[in-house]
Amino acid sequence: MSISIHPDPEARGGGFGFIAVPEGQLPEGPVPVAIMETYGHRWLAPSEAAGEAIGIGDANWQQERFDFGPYPLHRHEGCDWVRVGPEIVNKLEEYTPLRLHVGPVVQDITWPDDVPPRAGAAALGGVRSTAAAAPGPAPTPLRAIRNEDPPATDGAPPEAPKPVADPAPELPEADPAPTGRRRLVVLALLAALVLAGSVAALLWLPEESDEAASPAPAFLSPDAPASQEACTRAALMASGDFAAQAEAARACGDSLSPDTLLSLIEDAAAREDATALLLFGMLYDAGWQDAAIEDRIGLSFGDDPAQAAEYYARAVAAGSPAAPDRLAAVCAVLARGATTLQEAAHDDYCN
Repeated sequence: MSISIHPDPEARGGGFGFIAVPEGQLPEGPVPVAIMETYGHRWLAPSEAAGEAIGIGDANWQQERFDFGPYPLHRHEGCDWVRVGPEIVNKLEEYTPLRLHVGPVVQDITWPDDVPPRAGAAALGGVRSTAAAAPGPAPTPLRAIRNEDPPATDGAPPEAPKPVADPAPELPEADPAPTGRRRLVVLALLAALVLAGSVAALLWLPEESDEAASPAPAFLSPDAPASQEACTRAALMASGDFAAQAEAARACGDSLSPDTLLSLIEDAAAREDATALLLFGMLYDAGWQDAAIEDRIGLSFGDDPAQAAEYYARAVAAGSPAAPDRLAAVCAVLARGATTLQEAAHDDYCN
């Protein structure tokens, strides 16, 4: 019997798989996994964008060997099962020839086509759309008026040109007075219009100033508000240990990216931080709901009691006071489980 690769049936979003090794070939405890591409003899390494969501494709191959993990070992039905995640699955293309190193076991394999990658951002965060402004009425097309076109008269026949009377020689000063009065009337009308416009502007400007003085909503502000600056990965890391980071993250709400929060949890869990391990277990536990993290931030996993039990057990070992009760509740679920993985998790973590 040789090494084989299988998809994780409970990871509906993809990104996780199992490496099955014949029982008795791996030592007790967690085991590392190293992967070499056989054509170029290069080793798979983590993505350069450490801490961010693991993208699909663009594998990072290098000359030096890199060991992923170590990963927990599950012994069940004559095999040793090692569960790997998107850090490996998302970076390997189907049918790629590989040399797989699982602890001391080495074998050449071809990566299968039934272990799908996991799109981290799409799986963790919601899709937001911005509604476009409703289009206004179409502008009235302009019509060019040629010099020879007669002026518009609304259908009325054009007036005949009035004959110009010869000026009377005995009254040379009669015309300037009426013309002057017409100019005064026109000037008065223009002054009234200017005055009315000034009054309207004075009445309108204070209203605009009040709107400008009021703070714009956070999602419309061109400058990042302080809450967003406090919700970056660097700011959260500077807030203290992971327990303090988690509290600050809950206060961020939708100002915090779910990928950023996931990266903080993964980093702390890799250090066997009890709070991070407990939170990881709860994200896989359908019996627990954290509205601040799952609803407002958008970080949520599917129900996976086997994974929840693994993280709860690690949290118990790390000294979490809340983990034993959560582990007992999940073990009760696993005791009724019907899948092979749930039975194996019950044997590993609940006895």
